[in-house]
Amino acid sequence: MSTVPILRLRPGAVLIAAGILACPAQVQAVPAQVQAVPARVQAAPAQVQAGQGSAQTVPGHALAATAYAQASRARAVTADNQVTRAQAAAADNQVTRARAVTADNQATRAQPAAAYDQAIRAQAAAAYVRATRARAATADNQATHSQPAAAAEAEFAPGPKRAAPSWPQPGYSPADTYYNPGESSINAASINAVRRRWTVALPEAGERCARAAEPLLADGLLFVPQETGISAFQAGTGRLSWRFTWPYPEDESTPHLALSGGLLIVANSGCQSQSDPNGTVRALSVTSGRLVWSAALQAPVESLVVERGVVVVSGESASDSPAVVGLAVADGTQLWQLADHSSAGVSAAGRVLVSRVGAAGTSALSITTGEPLWTRPLAWTGRAATPTGDRFYVSDRRNAMICVSAATGAVVWTAARRGSSLVAADGRRVYRAIAKRVEALDARTGRFRWTAPLAGYAGQPVRAGGLLYTTVDGGRPLGILHAATGRPASAGTQVGSVAGGHVVVTGGWIYAVKGNTVSGYAR
Repeated sequence: MSTVPILRLRPGAVLIAAGILACPAQVQAVPAQVQAVPARVQAAPAQVQAGQGSAQTVPGHALAATAYAQASRARAVTADNQVTRAQAAAADNQVTRARAVTADNQATRAQPAAAYDQAIRAQAAAAYVRATRARAATADNQATHSQPAAAAEAEFAPGPKRAAPSWPQPGYSPADTYYNPGESSINAASINAVRRRWTVALPEAGERCARAAEPLLADGLLFVPQETGISAFQAGTGRLSWRFTWPYPEDESTPHLALSGGLLIVANSGCQSQSDPNGTVRALSVTSGRLVWSAALQAPVESLVVERGVVVVSGESASDSPAVVGLAVADGTQLWQLADHSSAGVSAAGRVLVSRVGAAGTSALSITTGEPLWTRPLAWTGRAATPTGDRFYVSDRRNAMICVSAATGAVVWTAARRGSSLVAADGRRVYRAIAKRVEALDARTGRFRWTAPLAGYAGQPVRAGGLLYTTVDGGRPLGILHAATGRPASAGTQVGSVAGGHVVVTGGWIYAVKGNTVSGYAR
């Protein structure tokens, strides 16, 4: 309660309560009660005036008049004090009530917002639980393509609840950039807080050609090639959702994978025949592992890229001429074929780069029709494209790295002696691994930007969250560098050694295949 000064008023004075002026908004809100107080204040001066009049009409009795006047003044002062106290009390009460009303209003407004936020969180949590149960139920129902989850029980610890959003092709996109522009959770500030959250042992086959390889991600599931087929695990926990088993594990090579249209495209070859191996492209349901369609090819599969609803594969053998073939993602129907050419599996905005076999010549084909868009009489091998799809990065027979226009094939720049098959591109820089170092070139000009020496031979660079990752051979920890400078960002011991291949970084997780295990790492 605020302190209100007590005013002593002379007869006829006008009373102004300081305490009321201090809180005009609250007091004005209840004017009827405040106005009732001045009526009592006005009554007191009337009594004082009456006393003064009586004193002046009895001049002959000074002592009596003086006593009477003093008594009148005392009564006036007492009345003033009582009225002032009453005013102060009334003002304080009204301020208190006004504050209470304000607080109630604020609380009333806050409660619906808080309730709405709580409801949204509850709905999100319930949806996540339902989705997880639905995937588990689907896996159980797919008896012909699934095996009990207990066969690959995961060892895991609590981690981020949100599953990784997507890594749909080996190089992240059809452009083979190995660059995830959407990653932000794992960065230079958080990388050292990353820890292993789960590990799953992959099934092994006694006789096999396939090996465990780098995974893909979609719809909260991690798809891992392995010796016996393909397994799908929940990306946040490592729990098995479904498993597809090769018909003949001893005659199935390690597959190329891609995700498109709710399907997992699996392309591989037979491995028992050295002179005449055949290829097979299968499409599995992402949610269940059910085989949707299968297409047999005369030649083995050596590369795969998927874009705009078309699967493009290429390959050759001693008995089969080289060819590039386009199939429909929806049903495996052959859409087009180009003989005597090969593809490195790089596509830029609907243009797939192919090279003529046995002669100098490189073309960009429309991925939907197979028609040539341009041709250059040069022997180029596609390595990557820009994230926007406006340029290709290729290498030539002189081991130069060359940047060409995806629209016309015109050379934009050439970096001598910097060709490599291990390339990543983020639109600002082009990264290449060569021997025991990683180099970065300016994406616009091809000029050298930095080099980072490593303790061993470097593997495929991966760019995500402001960092550049590369495997390092010899049992050494994962190389983790600042993408802008090449300086070390972390010792990499939280992930440890990853032999060959590359890591997948997305949705606040790092996924790595080590031998016949796959692990998820997160903060």
